[in-house]
Amino acid sequence: MDILLHKILSYEDGGNIVAVTAADTLHQAIEQKRAELYRIASQYTWTSPEVLHVSQELDSLINRHVLSNHTKDQLQS
Repeated sequence: MDILLHKILSYEDGGNIVAVTAADTLHQAIEQKRAELYRIASQYTWTSPEVLHVSQELDSLINRHVLSNHTKDQLQS
């Protein structure tokens, strides 16, 4: 069993803390946040505070994904 399945990740989503328990779930959260970003951007400009906020949330999720993969790679070496 992959160690990432036991590791609990969390991220803040508009003031709510959301727990993510597996890499697949984190990937789903990234895809959902990306869809939200495009939805919000279709209502506002790409430089609006609303879009920038969601973009920063997406960045945070992607960073967590990259860091979790980096940690996994370190454990395997």
